[in-house]
Amino acid sequence: MLAWHGLTADYCHSHGHTVIIRGVRNATDYEQESRLAAASESLGVPTLLLPARPELAATSSTALRAARR
Repeated sequence: MLAWHGLTADYCHSHGHTVIIRGVRNATDYEQESRLAAASESLGVPTLLLPARPELAATSSTALRAARR
């Protein structure tokens, strides 16, 4: 896992990444991710939002990371 401080768009620019890919599980995720995507887009990095498969919509990445420890 990689952690950084600052804006994701700045990280993308400094590492040559041209797009951010994010998963969304529900309408709440979509609203939050849409706001973040608009900010990143204004900084020159578009975001692709991918819906989760229905059977995985209740799965949290935080819970998965905790289970792997």
